[in-house]
Amino acid sequence: MRSYIKRCGDDSGFLRQMAAIIGSKNRKQLLKSIDSPTLIIHGDIDPLIKVRNAYSSHKLIKSSELVIVDGMGHLLDESSYQQFQSSLISSFEYHHLTQVQVLPQSYQPHS
Repeated sequence: MRSYIKRCGDDSGFLRQMAAIIGSKNRKQLLKSIDSPTLIIHGDIDPLIKVRNAYSSHKLIKSSELVIVDGMGHLLDESSYQQFQSSLISSFEYHHLTQVQVLPQSYQPHS
């Protein structure tokens, strides 16, 4: 997670995401077909995908939980992550995803 937060400065992904959003078809039926436990995490100030879409997804996915993160845009930052980290870990534990490991603050990924 920390390696994602410490971005390399290449924001070309934004353009790819925008192109995918514009070119995609309606996903409502696909979302309705999801029957796995799903945690939806969305920023309340996301300029790319409006927060109303998170609420819509939550309604369409029967087994979903929704966490709206105050002050989070489309890109993840450390303070936003701290706001939903406990919900994420609880969801993993609740659904018996025991292979999840929380890394200490001092962890640095290998290059």
